[in-house]
Amino acid sequence: MEKTDVLIADDHPMVREGLRSLLETEKGFNVVAEAGDGEEALKYMERHKPMMAILDISMPKLNGIDTARQILKRWPKTRVVMLTMHHDEAFLVKVMEIGVQGYLLKDAAGDEILRALKRIAEGEKYFSQSAMEAIGRHISKKNDPNVLADKEAAERLTKRELQILSFIAEGMSTPEIAKKLYLSPRTVDTHRANIMHKLNIHQATGLVRFALENRLFASDKTK
Repeated sequence: MEKTDVLIADDHPMVREGLRSLLETEKGFNVVAEAGDGEEALKYMERHKPMMAILDISMPKLNGIDTARQILKRWPKTRVVMLTMHHDEAFLVKVMEIGVQGYLLKDAAGDEILRALKRIAEGEKYFSQSAMEAIGRHISKKNDPNVLADKEAAERLTKRELQILSFIAEGMSTPEIAKKLYLSPRTVDTHRANIMHKLNIHQATGLVRFALENRLFASDKTK
């Protein structure tokens, strides 16, 4: 079995050491470099070109979000995972918009982190349930006109629309959803438009927030 080369970027040495030790318990991963800031991470990306980069959000010189954005632009095949203490919904929306493949909280159990990284290495995406629930608690329905978070609204959607909405909440693109469900991208776009019309939501971030508030996300359904 071919190993997945991994870059770990976090400004706390103990976090890097702990994550390296965790990954070394699995035969499928090979940590090729550790970085203490975003600029150093990009330097190691250029040198090693690993297939996976695990990044903290709060790093000196270049934060994790900007580092992830540059990695995905320069090395689009790299699987980028955010491993952070941030529970803020705004951070998740940002990283989903730039296309990262995973979002995990540092207080997640080791077996969840390993399970998530295995799925991501195999080409899937993973946004932990604990992250989703934490984000959902921070959503203010009263202050966000794009969110119509109630069971009655969710019941307007067909089974297929709920399925597609859950994948949107997980950060999957239209081509990825189409491939997973054996549909054409055009059909997925039609379903997306119908979902937005039924929920009176006009932005993609509004769909994500609605799904989070109602726990309609794929990570929860695949356990």
